[in-house]
Amino acid sequence: SNHKNYDTYVKSIIGDNINKCIFIDIHGTGKRIFSYFEQKNKKLPYYLLLSATHKKISDFPPLVTKNKSKFINLTFNIRGSPIEMLNYERYN
Repeated sequence: SNHKNYDTYVKSIIGDNINKCIFIDIHGTGKRIFSYFEQKNKKLPYYLLLSATHKKISDFPPLVTKNKSKFINLTFNIRGSPIEMLNYERYN
């Protein structure tokens, strides 16, 4: 593997408990995380996505749609820049 340090890091955190693991992302597709775990372990973690550009789950990459039982998306049809508002702090 070209990513031995990353592989070691991931293994040190989750061990063999991939089915009890959830990765959380603010804005993405899940393609990379699913691809990584499918290639390395043949098992997938859960993937929680806070927002996505796609309008519906069928618009996501095939690897995600075929494993939709492991995929949770909170909001669809959101562009990248509005999600940055999560970082805003209100001042009185």
